[in-house]
Amino acid sequence: HKVSIIYDSHRGKNSKGLPNFLVYLLRDYICKTEPSWFSLSKNIEKVNLYTLENGKAFLNSFDTIIATAAETAVFVNKLKVKNKVYLIQDFENNWSLSYKNLVQTYNYNMKLIVVSKWLKNRIEGLSNKTLNYIPNGIDRNIFFDRKEKRRVHSICMLYHLDKRKDFKTGFEVIKRIKLKYPDLIVNVFGTPKRPEVWPNWVNYTRYAKPV
Repeated sequence: HKVSIIYDSHRGKNSKGLPNFLVYLLRDYICKTEPSWFSLSKNIEKVNLYTLENGKAFLNSFDTIIATAAETAVFVNKLKVKNKVYLIQDFENNWSLSYKNLVQTYNYNMKLIVVSKWLKNRIEGLSNKTLNYIPNGIDRNIFFDRKEKRRVHSICMLYHLDKRKDFKTGFEVIKRIKLKYPDLIVNVFGTPKRPEVWPNWVNYTRYAKPV
């Protein structure tokens, strides 16, 4: 298959007050150079559009289009493409669409794919379409059983600023466990800067890489 990843530059609109054209050029550069955190096949074409509407004729030339974020599903639904797929990776209530409009996207004439069982359960009562559960793939050349004996008292957790992840509660629990088991090893990973208030027994890996 010939595969293309389409980026929408939104006319360079941004919340930083920067010139739109400058932001568009920056996004165009990022489109050409990223991703840097994993090896993307050279056979995949990356296309940065000034707007999705701008590229409608180009997009209509494809056999299959896969929508990602909810607002892209609204756009893809209007295209004259034979096969339309909607890859649902979260319940995007009140992100870019209202609850009513979000639910509407789940009933478009598109094939629906969800990446988790909780999403499948959450959306099932809101859609008259079949929900195809396909979990995110794991590269077993990187993630595999290393046959190493794990320390009994050890924990690994994601540090994320999204309130829905509720890192604060998880961290409070870990601190209580540490009091009960002083030999507890805590490994935390994420992308935000390490908070200065964390105790030194917390091992933090920022921008974790596959190897």
